[in-house]
Amino acid sequence: MARGSSFAVAILALSLALVPRSAARAAEPAGGETRLTPTFAAVEALRASPDLAAAYAAIDAARGRLIQAGLWPNPALALTGRSDFALQNEGERAIGVDLAQRFPIAGRIARAQDVARVDVALALAEAREFERVLIGEVRRTAYSLAALDEAIESRESVIRTAEELTHAATRRRRAAEVSDADVNLLEIELARFEQEKRRLELDRAVVAIRLNQLLYRPVDSPTAISVSLDESAFDVSQATDELAKAAARRPDLEGIRLDSDRARADAQLARAESWEDWTIGAGYESDRQVFRNEPPSDPIGVKRDDFLGVAVSVPLPLWNRNQGRVVEAQANERRARARLAARERAVEAEIEAARRRATELSHVAREYHESLLPRSRQNVDLLERGYRQGLVAITTLVQAEQQLADTVLRHAQTLGELRQAEVDFETAAAASPLLALPLSNEETQP
Repeated sequence: MARGSSFAVAILALSLALVPRSAARAAEPAGGETRLTPTFAAVEALRASPDLAAAYAAIDAARGRLIQAGLWPNPALALTGRSDFALQNEGERAIGVDLAQRFPIAGRIARAQDVARVDVALALAEAREFERVLIGEVRRTAYSLAALDEAIESRESVIRTAEELTHAATRRRRAAEVSDADVNLLEIELARFEQEKRRLELDRAVVAIRLNQLLYRPVDSPTAISVSLDESAFDVSQATDELAKAAARRPDLEGIRLDSDRARADAQLARAESWEDWTIGAGYESDRQVFRNEPPSDPIGVKRDDFLGVAVSVPLPLWNRNQGRVVEAQANERRARARLAARERAVEAEIEAARRRATELSHVAREYHESLLPRSRQNVDLLERGYRQGLVAITTLVQAEQQLADTVLRHAQTLGELRQAEVDFETAAAASPLLALPLSNEETQP
């Protein structure tokens, strides 16, 4: 797909995403068959996928963890009271109220928020990666279905031609102009074409089930793809530019980079948490004491005291300084860097392989279209005229028909493989314009 149409495709996709399902059903042709382009099929899959909805929920969960990470510990209120009513019952009692607040130190809350922010970005990257793969798989499956439709149509055309030749040969056999062997040869060839058509229809049914699964529809929903295989799915000539941009655009690479960022943030959080929260408390106590002389029946007075107090609790990091978590986070960072290096090389190879395959299949398809198909059709036309004039043997004509049928079929298959290769290239380069659409109507930034 050319760059110039990217904006239009994005607007079209967004418009489809906002169309109510009732309106979409009203636009379906009679008979319940839905005709889709590969791009609209991808939009439908993005809208209907429960797995993508689960990815959105994961983003919301990560945002919730970010909110939670920034909250302070709750203060603690303690009420105390004591009395001697169960003992001497002299009226002595004490009542106290204490309020304590834990204070995070060493920037623990800020470090926890750093980790949570990376988790939000990771959830976004995972959702984008799911979208990238889903878009590619849906479009690839749609082009495969379109190629099978074209192959079935070509086989139907060949079958019609073979039936006409068989009927003509049968009439000529009654006139003793051709032998039984010639008619049998045509009938066998006609049966072979019909068998190949049934196999193609089986392949189409399997691919249609897969497409309905990706679109989250009932597996038996009739689906047709409206697309011309002659139209390019993506401009492979942009391979050099796309290869240079893919490293910054691929969500899976971004996810690995974020894994490294999270490991660093987790190490900083572990160091901050080696200093546990300090607790500062303030309290009020009212105390009533009764003093007596000997004997006990001789009271000398009652004393009341009120107290205000302050307490500070400082945990000492003597044995546990989160050493294990720091080592684990550092190891995770090294692992993420190693994975990133390997994945970058794999992405480069993936894009280059898709580019070469698309380029070579483009040459093959052009050769079929410009040379092999016209020559095969011309050859069949000449031999059919010769056969009707009695100048060409039936075996020669059947051989030419077989050659044309195989050429037409291979051309359709090559076009399908070419469009799928272009989709593979677009997917590998994360260059689909649908990826530019927002994840949802809500703000996606943490």
